[in-house]
Amino acid sequence: QELLTRRLDEGAIEGLHLTEGAYTVSVDYSREAADYQLTWRPATPQPANHNEREPNDTMARATELAEQAEARGVLGVQDVDYFRFHVLNEAQLYRVQAVGQGVTGLRVYSGGGTLIAQERGSGRIRMDDLLLLPGAQYFVVEGEGEYAVRAIPLGPAPTAEIPSGM
Repeated sequence: QELLTRRLDEGAIEGLHLTEGAYTVSVDYSREAADYQLTWRPATPQPANHNEREPNDTMARATELAEQAEARGVLGVQDVDYFRFHVLNEAQLYRVQAVGQGVTGLRVYSGGGTLIAQERGSGRIRMDDLLLLPGAQYFVVEGEGEYAVRAIPLGPAPTAEIPSGM
């Protein structure tokens, strides 16, 4: 099972959290005489408010968030970060926002993988009044660099009123 894929000419994959076990690393290169160096270093401790965990590049590997659905993380080159949170009890309206100098995109998916909303932008992206049903929900941050993201419940979804006389 593939954990992570990157296309890099140079650079590092930071914040990779691996559980105990055996792993295979595959390095492909296009030039016959290409030199490369692969180095493993213990990660430096994350700041207390940083809760993104690599690999989280797919829904299956999304970082699980607590009831207060907010996170801080770092996007590397060609990186996206997936987060999972849960809507409890009844349908709710939500605001989902991402802030960071290099943030370029934000997407929200249902637990079944259906795209609910997406926005492109720069620096700060915010989506309001998203109707989310009970259960697992996902959001995806795109860009490069440090960011903060959160999903804020705005209250129960409005109910449809049936006109009188019907």
